[in-house]
Amino acid sequence: MSEEDFFRLMLVNIANYQFGFSVGEKLFPPNVKFVFSKFFNRPKQILNASGETIATLDSSTGTLLLHRAGAKVLHAEVKFPNLRVVVNDESFIFAKKGRNVFCKHVLKVDESLRVSSEVLVVNSNDELAAVGKLVSPSSAVKVLKRGVAVRVRWGV
Repeated sequence: MSEEDFFRLMLVNIANYQFGFSVGEKLFPPNVKFVFSKFFNRPKQILNASGETIATLDSSTGTLLLHRAGAKVLHAEVKFPNLRVVVNDESFIFAKKGRNVFCKHVLKVDESLRVSSEVLVVNSNDELAAVGKLVSPSSAVKVLKRGVAVRVRWGV
């Protein structure tokens, strides 16, 4: 087994564990490319065949940080309402521009999500706006009227 095959298999397993669905093979098909860290011989960025970044491997937690291309694949593979934070139309526009989502704009949230989970920000029609990290507990997001719910990393 080559080093790249080993890293791809490792990332497939991380994705399956992190997202709770068998999406690893879809996120990281056999033709992915890696950008390796200069100091540690491990992948820093994972690119698809067309050169778009799918995800970054967070070295401090060992989890995947999704980019736009990865969010689109995850959105297509995981059915609504899983891994999603549903926002109102006003917040949807701002999330598409890469702005954070505040608790008062959240309509629904997947109750199985935990703080620091990677989430997809969508509207009520399940149109993808952004990808980011859940900052507030999912049980409190709809109750709170102040504060950040999702720290958006990429608007789509």
